[in-house]
Amino acid sequence: MFLAYTLLYHAIIGFASGRGRGSDNVWGSHMNPGNEKKTVVIETTHNDYSGGGKYILQLAFALSNFCDVHLTNFNSDDPMLSGIGYRIKPYHNDFTPDLFIASSHAGLIDPKGKRNGYVCYFPRAAARERARQYDFVISICDFSDRHQKVVWGMPSYIINPYISMDKFYLAGKEDLIICVGNYFCEPDGHSKNQLMILNWFVENRLYERYKLVFTGFIVRQTYYDHLLRKARAYPNIEVLTSVPFERLTELYSRARFLVHANGYQRKAPEQTEHYGYIAVEAMASGCQPIVHNSGGCSEFPGVRVWNNFNEIVPLLGPTDPRGLRELARSYSYDHVVEQQVKPFLEAVFS
Repeated sequence: MFLAYTLLYHAIIGFASGRGRGSDNVWGSHMNPGNEKKTVVIETTHNDYSGGGKYILQLAFALSNFCDVHLTNFNSDDPMLSGIGYRIKPYHNDFTPDLFIASSHAGLIDPKGKRNGYVCYFPRAAARERARQYDFVISICDFSDRHQKVVWGMPSYIINPYISMDKFYLAGKEDLIICVGNYFCEPDGHSKNQLMILNWFVENRLYERYKLVFTGFIVRQTYYDHLLRKARAYPNIEVLTSVPFERLTELYSRARFLVHANGYQRKAPEQTEHYGYIAVEAMASGCQPIVHNSGGCSEFPGVRVWNNFNEIVPLLGPTDPRGLRELARSYSYDHVVEQQVKPFLEAVFS
């Protein structure tokens, strides 16, 4: 769940543009006799613009259509964190919420509500006992949920991260391949594998037909510098950093393919793409995702999946941009609110 900073803007606007489409009073009199909104407190250690931070903001915004939501560890005066007509409410431990939601990889937060949920990005064994103090788990995708059922064994609901469809668009497709992901390499070799994608592109002489564009944020400078030096030795390869969101959506709209290699040669499932915003964003732009067969990213309908690099070239075939965009609607703000958030609240508060 990288590129969170560049994508935070559309997460917020997606909330704002969707606000008001559902009724504020979704609960019938049998569920909420006084027609008062239920109180929800979300406490998180993901207090920055990381993928976890982005998801928590999205969850808070979506829940606030129906509930009185309070969020800890974010500055409520920060205009970046406020949608149109909405401001995050802080929580000072001054009441017991109807629903308390915790988000922490380390499992450092105690339950505080009448009902309590724990967010699962990927289940870490070290957090098992803390997670089991909660009534249920909120999993970000089917992939994470399957693993938590084995590692934690908790009852669960799935609420996906979402995109705002109106921020992505179709344009005339070009012979352009994009690779979206931050530039880093961990000591055990885990990375987004941009260097491997570059080698695959060169070895197959694809620069004779396609242009390859990398984009992401620099996390490990030495890795980025090495990639940049290699890219400069070949034609039709461009390495971009810290691109604005508008530039990213333009690349998606023009690109024919997204090639994604996270998870390749990794045995630990936590080093795969658990969800994969970029595959959904690509589809919303009519760009065909071609992803490694691992993690939750490979499970999206419409993606093309590979196991080894020699399987990718045959996947560079005709695409259906409009069909891909329709598939992406299942991961839009409207769909997540109607099909996941609303049923979740009805089940929790019934």
